Amino acid sequence: MTTTAPTLAALVERSAAPAAVRLALVRLEGAHPGTADRLASDVNLAATVVAVAGASRSLPVLLERDPEAIEVLAALDVRAPVPSGDELDEDSLVAWHQREHLRIAARDLRGLDELPAVACALSQLAADVLLASAILAGGEDLVVVGMGKLGGEELNYSSDVDLMLVAADGTAAAAEGTARRVLSVARRCFRVDANLRPEGRDGPLVRSLDSYRAYWERWAAPWEFQALLKARPVAGPAELADAFATAAAEALWGRALSADDLRSLRSMKARTEAEVAKRGLSARDLKRAAGGIRDIEFAVQLLQLVHGRHDPA
Repeated sequence: MTTTAPTLAALVERSAAPAAVRLALVRLEGAHPGTADRLASDVNLAATVVAVAGASRSLPVLLERDPEAIEVLAALDVRAPVPSGDELDEDSLVAWHQREHLRIAARDLRGLDELPAVACALSQLAADVLLASAILAGGEDLVVVGMGKLGGEELNYSSDVDLMLVAADGTAAAAEGTARRVLSVARRCFRVDANLRPEGRDGPLVRSLDSYRAYWERWAAPWEFQALLKARPVAGPAELADAFATAAAEALWGRALSADDLRSLRSMKARTEAEVAKRGLSARDLKRAAGGIRDIEFAVQLLQLVHGRHDPA
C-alpha cells in the first residue's frame, strides 16, 4: 500500500492556526513570487514553512522580508558560519542571528531536536553573538561570562541574556566604554542584562579579576555565590577565561555555607514569593507559582551550595 504525501492545503488545515498560515502563505507569495509553486513541489519544505507560520507571528515576517530565510528552512541541517572578517558588521550579525534563530525554531517545531538540544543551540547562538559583538566593539580582550540561563546552557526563546565582563588587571577602567559598545551591539539581537555583576547597576560594568576576587572575599551576598553556580565564560581570551572560572570556583567552594547564609537565601526567596503573591500571578504560572521552575531550581541550588564542597559532581 502506498502512502500519498499530504498536499499543501492538507498541511495548512492540520496546522496549529490554519487562518494565520493561509495569510502568511499569501503574503509570502506576494513578497517572493513562485514560492507557492515551490512549496507545492517540496512537501518537506512546505511542512516546515507551515509549522513556523502556525506557531509564530514574527518568523513569517522574517520570511517575507529576507529572501534567504526560506533557504534556511530548506536546509535545516546546515548551520551557517558566523560572519567574520570583512563580512562582519552589525547588520550582517543581526541578519545571521535572525536566520539561525529561525533555523533553531524550525528544527524544534518539526521535532528534529529534543528540548536540551534546543536550549544548547539557543545558548550557543547567544555566545556567538557576544563574541562577534566584542570583535565589532574592539573588545576582543574582554571575557564575557554567561550567567543564569546562558551560563547553564538553558536559554529559551524569550530569555534575557545575563552576563558579566572581565578585563585584564590594570585595564578595567579603560575598558568601560568598550564594554558598553559590546552590549550595544549585542542588544540588537538579544535583551542583555548585566545587573548580576558586583554592585548591580551601581557598579562598574567591567572589572579586573583581582577586583572580582576582592569583592567576593569582602562584600558578596549569599545570593551572589548562588548565582556563581551557573557562571560560565562564553567568549574572550582563553587564559583570562580559565583564570576567572578558577577564581569563581574558589570563591564559591572555598567557604562553607553558614547558618546565616541559609537564612539570607531563604529570606530572599520569601520576598520573591511575597512579590508573586502581591502581583496575583496564576497558580498555573509555570515559572513563578508554587512548585514551579523557580522553586525547583532554588531547591537544587541550595543542595549544591550545602553539599558541593564535599561532593563535587
